[in-house]
Amino acid sequence: MKTLLTAITIVSSLLLAPGNQVVFAEPAGNKPVSQQTELSSRKGLQSIGFFNLAISVPDINASVDWYQRILGFRKISQSDLSNGVSIAMIERNGIIIEFLKVPNQQPMPMLNQDPPKHLQFLGVKNLTLWVDDMDETVRELKSKKIPFIWEARTLPEVGTRVTMIRDNNNNLITFWERRGNVWQQLSKP
Repeated sequence: MKTLLTAITIVSSLLLAPGNQVVFAEPAGNKPVSQQTELSSRKGLQSIGFFNLAISVPDINASVDWYQRILGFRKISQSDLSNGVSIAMIERNGIIIEFLKVPNQQPMPMLNQDPPKHLQFLGVKNLTLWVDDMDETVRELKSKKIPFIWEARTLPEVGTRVTMIRDNNNNLITFWERRGNVWQQLSKP
């Protein structure tokens, strides 16, 4: 369990590093936070901000459709590039996911293992998202007939509940319930 929590901590820290200001509200206007291009007064690496998560997929339209129907994302762009790459971007609450389709893609089944075996292979393990109400999130996913890997599993070591599902391409998506001080719990020895 400790290994699992360590891995979850590492993956979650990619999006929610302590000390970083995380904005969960809809941005002003129609432009998501991750697409805002105004320069900050910060310089160099101090200006780092999250832009998007890119996922290579076999069918862009199927992925866009799944994320729209199941998680409520909206498509913000889609195009075919001159080098044979197709790209689509979706957004929800300032989170941008980019889908890429390229010729001759190869699946990597070892990356699609169920927990805790998914931790045996190096690389990004899952997309982790916050939710305010885990019970409502689980109800909504069940109403959409989504199978669960973990359903509102309590992680007492971090003081929250976690639900895990797979998207239409077998990628892991984890929902952490936003309650208590998760970072304080994770920093305990």
